[in-house]
Amino acid sequence: MRMTWTLTNDDRRRVRELMDMMHDNALVRCRRERNLSPSEAPSHAQVWWEIVACQLSTQQRSGPDSPIARLLQKDPFPLALDAVEAAEDRDAMVQHVLVSAGGVHRYRVLGRYLADNLNTLEQGAWEDFDKQFQSLCPAATLQDERRSAAVVRDALLGIGPKQSRNLLQGLGLSRFVLPIDSRIVKWLNGGFAPWEITAKPLGDEAYYALVEDMVQVLSQAADVTPCELDAAVFARVDGDGWNEAKLVW
Repeated sequence: MRMTWTLTNDDRRRVRELMDMMHDNALVRCRRERNLSPSEAPSHAQVWWEIVACQLSTQQRSGPDSPIARLLQKDPFPLALDAVEAAEDRDAMVQHVLVSAGGVHRYRVLGRYLADNLNTLEQGAWEDFDKQFQSLCPAATLQDERRSAAVVRDALLGIGPKQSRNLLQGLGLSRFVLPIDSRIVKWLNGGFAPWEITAKPLGDEAYYALVEDMVQVLSQAADVTPCELDAAVFARVDGDGWNEAKLVW
């Protein structure tokens, strides 16, 4: 089965107007500079930070003034790779940091997920990740990015289609795949989507890819990359809160 997207001139106009409006937004500029420039394979410390960020932002608010954003902005970062590696009880250490931060939900689940995921990485997944991330440098196709996202998704607890893409995006390794969250869903349902998109089916990779394809078509029609369009929608919904001092995504 194939689906054909038919865009109107009004669709193109609305996307271009959004991009023009958000062109100088700090988040959009950061996304453009990070994801559209030649990239290098990230370090394990960078990958781990993104894994933590992805898992913390699942099922809870992660806007510029949220407890999640404040925790991720801490320097030194209390859940950095070397700190968690050195902990005698990694699960307990993560939970302690999250409880101390205040306002972080699901800290028991997150403690277990992060401890188990670090064990998985140490038992061989680091090598798989290194290979995948290197294959995306300096740039790759949509299918290449989806393949790498699938490797991340299949290896880590608590990581689905959205957060596996969020990981690649945060590392500057994606141009085409994008984390479809409530902001993107609301925007697409505001006159672009031919059916009402709902959040629950997005846990299925095939449905997720179908919605993601919609964003690819809209981006191509407006001559922008999907990662830029994602940043513009994200920043538009969150208002002016994303400035240089608060950029974590």
